[in-house]
Amino acid sequence: MFTLEIRGGRQIEAALADLELKVAKKIVRTAVRLGAKPILAQAQANAVGMVGGNMGTAIRKALTVRAQQRQRPGSYGVNILIRPSEAQQFKYTSKTGHESYIPYAIEYGHVGPGQGGEKGAPLVARPIPFTRAAFDAKAPESARVIEQQMWNGIEKAAREAPKVA
Repeated sequence: MFTLEIRGGRQIEAALADLELKVAKKIVRTAVRLGAKPILAQAQANAVGMVGGNMGTAIRKALTVRAQQRQRPGSYGVNILIRPSEAQQFKYTSKTGHESYIPYAIEYGHVGPGQGGEKGAPLVARPIPFTRAAFDAKAPESARVIEQQMWNGIEKAAREAPKVA
């Protein structure tokens, strides 16, 4: 999991607190989703460029942004993951019945068949961290997008709020 810190977080939080809860949540959800788009685009490009071949293309097509499950109060997030409807194509089952998830093995590296998976076992395939590299490259841009979208949403909500006489 990767975390972003947003500049002006306290001011944004205070401005959101002045809004109706439903409106504030929508502003944050929208901003976080839009902020994930640059990272998603970079991860898709990395899948093709770093992983390559048919597997890289398949991963690029299957990557998507989804709302994070089980969010703590005051915490919002999204995940960049393989579309659940396409996840089955990335599962590999060995002769012994052990299942592996190919994008995970690509991201973190893996040992070869029959070499065990004990901690510290030498990796046969080195990691190709296509999502980590995407986050590292696009985190500042994503933070700016989230911050700007939140302020835009707050200003729009303030304009549309009913006037109190």
